[in-house]
Parts: sequence; structure tokens; C-alpha cells
Amino acid sequence: MVQMPAVNTPRFDWVRSRLPERAQPVPPIHQPEVAARAVVFAADHPGRREYRVGGSTVATLIANAIAPAVLDRYLARTGLASQQTAEPRPVGESDNLFSPADAGQDHGTHGRFDDRARGLCVLQQLAQRLTVLEEQAHRTAERLTGRWRPALSGFVSGLRGGHRHEAGPGVPPAGDRGAGRVSSVERT
Repeated sequence: MVQMPAVNTPRFDWVRSRLPERAQPVPPIHQPEVAARAVVFAADHPGRREYRVGGSTVATLIANAIAPAVLDRYLARTGLASQQTAEPRPVGESDNLFSPADAGQDHGTHGRFDDRARGLCVLQQLAQRLTVLEEQAHRTAERLTGRWRPALSGFVSGLRGGHRHEAGPGVPPAGDRGAGRVSSVERT
């Protein structure tokens, strides 16, 4: 799952709204390319259950986990105003509730908030680089342990006393002494 921040899309121009002013995404607003890069990265790196995009998303999720009631009160106090611009909503504005508002024209992915939207998310870039480094470290560790597995297994087996000492007929190997087992020499 990719947890998204507010994204600058055209939907705020044609969503049906009963707010007194024009709708907007709750700031900070990010460009659609930020969201697209996060989705592509998540698809290319499916090892994690969840990806979070933007500092506001991370802060909201942490606040909700630590003090959900405090976050609820904060959003109740600030949420209505943060979802509106200072511009009055145009009278007779069309919406997309019953039919597409962009049927005759493709409006693209950007909304009207290009001047306020962030095209880069430093937190996302850092998290992606750390994920790639973590994956490389796992691959390197797998290669090293795969290459040295025979030597390591012999070493570990020696630490456990599981290596076979052929001490002579009837003498069990080290680690099996007193266990009531038949040694490998007696089995043959």
C-alpha cells in the first residue's frame, strides 16, 4: 500500500462540494509525479508492506498511532478551513457526480495548484535509497553466506560438536557420547 499526501489533481475543479469556498487538497500539496514515482517504486520493490509518501503523511500516521484523539480534535478544528481556498465557489459550477466533467477535454494530471505544489519529496527519495541499500545488503549477505556455506556449516557443526571423529570402533563421535546412539563406524 502506498500512503499518499495531498496531490495536485484536477479533481478539485469538478468535485461536487458544499463548502462555501473552492475545494483544495490539504497542504502541503505534491505534484502527481511524486505520487507516480512512489507507486512505480513500490511496484518494483514489493518487499515492504507499506510505503509512505511525504512528511505530512508520516506525521499523520504517527500521530494517529500515538494519540488518535488528539489528532481527531486537531483535524476537527483545522480540517474544514484547510480543505478550502479563499476563493468563493463559482455559481453554477459543473461537477462530475452524474457525468464526467472532462468528457470533451483531457485536463491531464495537474490541477490548478502548480504554484504551491512540491515536485520533489526528499523523504521519499531518502526512503527509496535506503530501501535499495537494504536490498543490496541482503543480496550481498546471501551471496557471501552461499559462497561460504560449506565452510560455515562445518565450523558451526564443529562448535556444536557435530563433526565426526573416527576415534576407533565402538567410540561414538564427539557430541554423541553418552547419547546411546550407534556411531557411524558401527553402522557400516
